Amino acid sequence: MKLPSILGQPDSKKYLVIFQNDKELRPTGGFITGFAVFKIDKGKLIVEASDDIYKLDERNNTKIAPPPQFIRYLKVYKLYLRDANFDPDYIDSIKRFEEIYNNISGTTKVDGIIAVDTHVLVEAMKILGPIPAYGTNFTVENDKRCDCPQVIYELEDYAGRRVNYIRRTART
Repeated sequence: MKLPSILGQPDSKKYLVIFQNDKELRPTGGFITGFAVFKIDKGKLIVEASDDIYKLDERNNTKIAPPPQFIRYLKVYKLYLRDANFDPDYIDSIKRFEEIYNNISGTTKVDGIIAVDTHVLVEAMKILGPIPAYGTNFTVENDKRCDCPQVIYELEDYAGRRVNYIRRTART
């Protein structure tokens, strides 16, 4: 039986959870917007780190080439983590993501990678509670600005917010 091992019995496990915004469709479920590292020790879940995927991509010095369509239509000459899920085959996309992730210095070694969309994120947060990330305490409390969970509003706001600097994107 694998479940006890997955849940950190007898040895703790670490999982990288990547958050996919299902409002920006991609083949595996959505645009990769953020990540968190969870430690599970004997069934107890601990959030060790979380951040924006762009922060992790800033440290991405890999030279993995994107698919030809990225080069031709988007003028992107390097594959970023946030774009690694371009293949509808989830296993292939996650292997590609993992290859890039494992070559970024300072990343946490993990036992597995799990991708979730905003629905799963909200339901998990109802159990786990608030998640702190880049100066914001994300919650599932209703936000009157969108009549949706605060975490969803914040993620959408961050992704679409105008800034007075060039935010690195897939085209830069």
